[in-house]
Amino acid sequence: KEDIKNVKLSPPEMGGFGGWWRYLSNVMSISPIPDGKMGEVPEGVLRLGGTFVVNGKDVVYQWNDKLPGDHPVPQEIFAEVIDANRIEV
Repeated sequence: KEDIKNVKLSPPEMGGFGGWWRYLSNVMSISPIPDGKMGEVPEGVLRLGGTFVVNGKDVVYQWNDKLPGDHPVPQEIFAEVIDANRIEV
């Protein structure tokens, strides 16, 4: 839980009030809610992703998302991989 407190998420740019209105007007039609299961959280919503850098069969960098929308800073990935001489640039 402590890791989640350190995640900084910013709201998406929706194009002002009109963009938010379009989103809210369409959200039910694009939501992955199975028929007759209103109120249940779909399985896909609970799955988190990650970021990996591989070199052949070796995983040289791994990031596990702490919550949806969490992601590493690309410059930090490059710096860590290059500084560790894990791959040739």
